[in-house]
Amino acid sequence: MDSLFVERLAQRDEVEGRFCELFKEVQIMVGPQLEDESMERKLIVALKSDLVEKDLRIGELEEILQLRNKDYERLNDELISLNIENNILRDKLQNMTEENSKLVKRWLNKVQQEADAMNENLH
Repeated sequence: MDSLFVERLAQRDEVEGRFCELFKEVQIMVGPQLEDESMERKLIVALKSDLVEKDLRIGELEEILQLRNKDYERLNDELISLNIENNILRDKLQNMTEENSKLVKRWLNKVQQEADAMNENLH
């Protein structure tokens, strides 16, 4: 029980230390430096500028995403059409193979009949 309690306290201290590190710089800026109104304005201008840059970057990334989605749709459509074409060609191949087999059988039957007729004439 005590070891669990000590472990939890150690975890809490670690999290608290990380939390303090995150806001150390902000605390410095919020401290006495920002009491001056001009510093506050400069900070606001800088933050607004950063926000505008981030908004522009978001817009660029959204455009890239839209282009990629269009490319994906186009490729998907092309893949579907190629699959359809492949299926049609397979059907044609199967039909041609069956027709070829029938023609070969008919030809072999005809040749066999001719051979039989020649053999009968010889006897």
